Amino acid sequence: MGTKQKFGVGVMIATSRTDALGNLLAVPAPYRIGILQDVSTDFSFEAKPLYGSSQLPIDQGRGKAKLSFSAKTADINAAALAALHFGVAPTAGIKLPLLDQSATIPASPYQVAPSIPNAGAFVADLGVMDTSGTTFLRVASAPTTGQYTLSAGVYTFAAADTGRAVLISVEYSASSGGIVVPMTNQLLGYSPSFSVILYNDSKGGKLAVKLTNCQSEKLSLPFKNDDFVIADFGWMALDDGTGSAGYWCQV
Repeated sequence: MGTKQKFGVGVMIATSRTDALGNLLAVPAPYRIGILQDVSTDFSFEAKPLYGSSQLPIDQGRGKAKLSFSAKTADINAAALAALHFGVAPTAGIKLPLLDQSATIPASPYQVAPSIPNAGAFVADLGVMDTSGTTFLRVASAPTTGQYTLSAGVYTFAAADTGRAVLISVEYSASSGGIVVPMTNQLLGYSPSFSVILYNDSKGGKLAVKLTNCQSEKLSLPFKNDDFVIADFGWMALDDGTGSAGYWCQV
């Protein structure tokens, strides 16, 4: 048997089992969760002490158990998170903001049509400002200086603003170039499930934990000003229908 000391976070591989409605997947998909920062495991049990007339218990029974886990990963794999946390299949495409596209307001008819990447389509207006940071006001018609109107993705400005440099932000969509994960409103009581293997190979020894039936109850994506986005993915291990939640192996 290998050394008992272990160093490092190791490897985590999660394999989808069911979709958002609990239907078994015809082709389970394994996902290696990359750039792991840490993995925490919590095997907790309720204790039911038996007291007599003295302060200390004379016996204790073990009650309900909870096997909870979390992993922090810097590899934001949308396909993996879609399958494991939401139980949905992503679609091909792009839905993104396009921020601060520069343009100069031309002479009559004073119109600018932003250039959309990936042969995409305009979806929504996200605002206009000039290069000094002054925000333009969107109006229904007849814009005056510092104002604009919008129709079918084309921005129309005031004649008085001819030659003014502006920054236009829009939301757009495209049919290819990325993936889109739908966050649909599912019925209560349903959750996708998956299996997980945690594996550490260090200092001459190997340690593996397999959890055969897991469901995720937490996914957070903290955006910070001076740090990387580290996804925090939490899940619980359940009985897999055979009276087992998985196994440990040490070599």
